[in-house]
Amino acid sequence: MTGRYEAHGFWGNRSESVQQCAHRLVTFLTGLSGCDERFRCWYLKGWSKKAALRKPISYNDINHITAILQSSISRREDTGTIIEELGFSFGMWNGLDDDDGVSIIGSIGMFTKVGILNTVQIELPKELRGLGDVSRMADALQILATSWSPEWAMISSAQSIRLRDFRHSNGVFVDWMLYLDAGKYPLPVLPSFCQVRNINNQGVIIVVQDEPVNAYNSEHVEKANAVKEALAY
Repeated sequence: MTGRYEAHGFWGNRSESVQQCAHRLVTFLTGLSGCDERFRCWYLKGWSKKAALRKPISYNDINHITAILQSSISRREDTGTIIEELGFSFGMWNGLDDDDGVSIIGSIGMFTKVGILNTVQIELPKELRGLGDVSRMADALQILATSWSPEWAMISSAQSIRLRDFRHSNGVFVDWMLYLDAGKYPLPVLPSFCQVRNINNQGVIIVVQDEPVNAYNSEHVEKANAVKEALAY
C-alpha cells in the first residue's frame, strides 16, 4: 500500500435541521467506533494540535453534537441573520499523530441554488492495519452510507484521486470500493471480479478487489477503470 486512503460521501441539495444533522452525525460516529479503536476518541479541529486537544468531543451526546453544529451556522454580515441554505459544517481529529491520525470533515444540510454538494470525508490512518481487511473497510463505508444517505460514496487512495484527476472525472469515481444509491444509480452488469454488497433496499457497495487499490499498480488501475466503464455514469 502507498500513502493514505480516504472515504468520501456526496449528495446534492438536502435541507435538514440542526437536530436531524446532529442525529446523523451521532449515528455515524457511534457506528465508526465499532470498526476500529482509532475511531473512538475525537477532538474539534483547532489552530494547533495543542488547541485541539483542549476540545474533546462527546460523540454520543446528541446535545453536545447539536451545539457543535449550531456553532458552525453562517450569518449575513449586515443583518446577522442565518444563511439557512449553507447548512452546517464540522471538523474533527482523533488526537493521534503520524501513522494513526484520522480526521473527519463535513459540510451538511446545504441546499444552495448553485448546487454545492453536501459531503463528508474521512482521512483514514496511514497504517490501515485491520482496516486493510476488505470486510472491515466495507463495514465503515456502509456506516457512512446508512448514516448520511449519500447519492454515492467511495474509498480511494489519495494517490488515485491525484493521479487520475478526480476533480475532472465525469460522474462517480471508482477506486477500491464504491457505494451507489439504488434510487439514483441502476446497477448494470459488472465485471466478474467485483463483489457486490446489498444494503437493505438503500443501495449497494461495489468492491473492485480484496486488497486496497494501489494507484501505481497498472493491474489494479485497469480493474478500477473496467468497473467505471461498466457503470457508464
